[in-house]
Amino acid sequence: MKTKAGIVLSIAIAVSVLADFLIAERDHPVFWWHETPAFDFLLGLVACVLIIKCSKLLAKHWLQRGDDYYD
Repeated sequence: MKTKAGIVLSIAIAVSVLADFLIAERDHPVFWWHETPAFDFLLGLVACVLIIKCSKLLAKHWLQRGDDYYD
């Protein structure tokens, strides 16, 4: 099941990046990152991964109780 999900995710990423190259308008970029294709997508992907990793780290070390908590 993980292989199918990975293939679908890879295809979705490739289609998104290709659409950004072909469809996005870059007539008058305000900032330098608006000129870079797929920058917003990659920034969002990295931010989501960081949020998930930080949340798991916080949950493991701060919220999770030990195995002998009630003993």
